Amino acid sequence: EHRFYNNTCAMLFKDHYGDLQGCRPDNLDASVCANVMGDKGAQCVPTMLHNSYYTPNGTALMLCANKQIPLSELQKHGIEQGSTEASLPSDDEIVEWGRQILGL
Repeated sequence: EHRFYNNTCAMLFKDHYGDLQGCRPDNLDASVCANVMGDKGAQCVPTMLHNSYYTPNGTALMLCANKQIPLSELQKHGIEQGSTEASLPSDDEIVEWGRQILGL
């Protein structure tokens, strides 16, 4: 199982931030690995937790079988728990994030 957590993603476009393989837009609960363990041939989405998404309009969308699903909807079904979405910060703030990570 793949896991993506504690990441910061600053997007310069209003499109989706990723494409969830194994996602079922008509039954998001069945897309969560813990809910399909033991089902032969079942696919599930990676575990994604506590990520921060910054977009031009403040809305984070994930592509799920060619359908864009808002972060808030994913969270109702146990996907992206603890993750947040917000509008893009200033360029200076993004540069400061990089400095902090690099210890500059």
